[in-house]
Amino acid sequence: MLPNHSSFKVAENFSLLEAAHPGRIDLGIGRASGTDALTAYALRRSQEVVNFPEQLDELLSFFSRNFASYLSPQMTVPVLRAYKERFKPSVFMSVPRSIVSTIVITAETDDEAKYLAAPLELLWARMYAGTLMQGQPFPSLEEAAFTCLFFSRKRST
Repeated sequence: MLPNHSSFKVAENFSLLEAAHPGRIDLGIGRASGTDALTAYALRRSQEVVNFPEQLDELLSFFSRNFASYLSPQMTVPVLRAYKERFKPSVFMSVPRSIVSTIVITAETDDEAKYLAAPLELLWARMYAGTLMQGQPFPSLEEAAFTCLFFSRKRST
């Protein structure tokens, strides 16, 4: 949430959930915006680049009261290993803890799963290529299938 919300808002949401469900809520820290530029702007209402380390320090200060992705899947294991090797206990956590999440698409067949995954893959391709236009809707199944078919035929010629 940090790239899209103020540190105070993140601390407020976490504290509210923790109060409702003591000991059952974990505060995960990540720096990916998790969304496209237009949605990030709508959430932040600013084009300003987020200074993540500064924002993290600010967030932690709300819990201490004294101001104390992994976007690349192939980096997950090395990053977790480095985290555990370099971890130093603090007032916030005595032992290293981590959670890894992933997207899973299931279907009766591999072909159907690939078909269902195609809109997300097309969205990522547009994001990485810098061609995702502001306000552009999430790709439909049909649009993604057509795009994949078009480019696979273009590559084979």
